[in-house]
Amino acid sequence: ALGGFALGFYPGPKDRRERLRALEQAVAQFERRAADAQRANEDLWERTERAEAAVRGLQLSIVQIPEIAQRLSSLRELREIPDGTLDLVQEIFQSSYSVFYRVSNGKLVAVACRGESEFRIGHRLEPGEGIVGWTAVEQLPFTPEDAELESAGVRTRNLARCTPRKGFSLCVPIMSQERPLGVILVGPSLRQLPHAREIGRTIALIASVAIASTQVLGKERLLAKTDGL
Repeated sequence: ALGGFALGFYPGPKDRRERLRALEQAVAQFERRAADAQRANEDLWERTERAEAAVRGLQLSIVQIPEIAQRLSSLRELREIPDGTLDLVQEIFQSSYSVFYRVSNGKLVAVACRGESEFRIGHRLEPGEGIVGWTAVEQLPFTPEDAELESAGVRTRNLARCTPRKGFSLCVPIMSQERPLGVILVGPSLRQLPHAREIGRTIALIASVAIASTQVLGKERLLAKTDGL
């Protein structure tokens, strides 16, 4: 005999019950750990699948950027650019809404909208007013995380007004030679883009180039009509 049975020793009923209880507890603990490990594996697998699907979708969108950008830059009318830009925004971000603001007579005016935006075409803002106005003043991309880092004065004085009740994911200025031409407001996005700020900058740059191109083309058309008069 070995262990507790050596030298003619046999465990009594109380001993056997305690050992059986300890064994049952060990088995139950092992089963719980196995179940936890299985759930963790399933959760990891689901997250991996979602991440891979997001990456595939993002890769497809990035591949499509040159094509969409080419369509945007080929526009010949200034009034077509805001809608074309928001097509690109929706394609990349898959946001619940987006708004294109143009600078007009010192104000920011919404000239195009997509999705379920509370700000409609014709909505006007002063520079520094709300998320959009503050982005125009700062001339930098703005995110909800940036808003939390602003001073209490800025949050109370500037950001408390005309801030989207539905939230937003990004706000980017459209610049030309350090002068704001407009602002793109992007609503909450279905995609968690790791470089959303840089992608937003790219879209704003494409819009800026398209605006500059149409303005140059407009001047050339005017010269063609007035040349020789």
